Amino acid sequence: MDQTLNLRVALTDTLQTAQHGLAAARLQDAEKLMSALENGRFQFAAEPWHDVTAAKGHHGAQSPRELLLRPRNEKGEDFAPFPGISAMNDMGLSVSLDKVLVSAMLAQDTGHIAINIAAQTAESPEFWEWVNNDLPQKVAPVTPSNIVFEITEDGMADRACIAHMQDLKTQGYRFAIDDFTSSTFDETRLKNLAAITDFVKISGPSIEAGLKQPERLRETIDKIKAICPQAKLVAEWVKTPQEALRLQQDFGIDSAQGRSLPKTAHEFVLQLNAAATATTAPKGPGMAP
Repeated sequence: MDQTLNLRVALTDTLQTAQHGLAAARLQDAEKLMSALENGRFQFAAEPWHDVTAAKGHHGAQSPRELLLRPRNEKGEDFAPFPGISAMNDMGLSVSLDKVLVSAMLAQDTGHIAINIAAQTAESPEFWEWVNNDLPQKVAPVTPSNIVFEITEDGMADRACIAHMQDLKTQGYRFAIDDFTSSTFDETRLKNLAAITDFVKISGPSIEAGLKQPERLRETIDKIKAICPQAKLVAEWVKTPQEALRLQQDFGIDSAQGRSLPKTAHEFVLQLNAAATATTAPKGPGMAP
């Protein structure tokens, strides 16, 4: 059965059993998103992780593009997907929903992509078995090294899930810890998944705060490197190539992600090099040091 039809059946069954415990408005959010998915009224916006270590004359390393769901209503107007996603997750449908989204992502883009999955999905052996068994054979041809799964899960107490993820990692799939902060909670999360972690994405608020109070960001990065020294560091909510350059020079950030950054690696590297040149250019007579 098609994954979208599976999700529709699961959603209908949940509504009919009235065991969801959700308010009417949240049920409407779930139905609104379901309608967009089953009628093809959606696409994925690509937000790249830009390589901040790219050397001059280099067009940037091949970095993932995080694919972000952009659904539309019957009038063709965009609407925010999070309320519907949240409602479905609270109804226990996260695995079915993420199977739909991952299948659709691979139908749109088989290049280097980053896929953000729900916390409940990360805890599900069923999902990882589906990735291992069904994704390459029934969904789309897959080059495992092209795919990064972003994990937001909070504890990963189910060791069976970690075993599945370790198996996928040996096949070439990569994993990122998403929205990392300096909290004890996130330290535990990283410790649980250190063996499979390729990237740590430092949360946008932590990056913004760290640019104002550098010692806080350095403490966060020190914690990451102590637990997971092999992980590449990705900064979220980066606004400009100039900001990305500072994050690389002052904190050792490897990649930058942000909706205001250039969409292509080539343009990003051009602007990054211009920023680097500006910061190293000799000052002329009378110019401030």
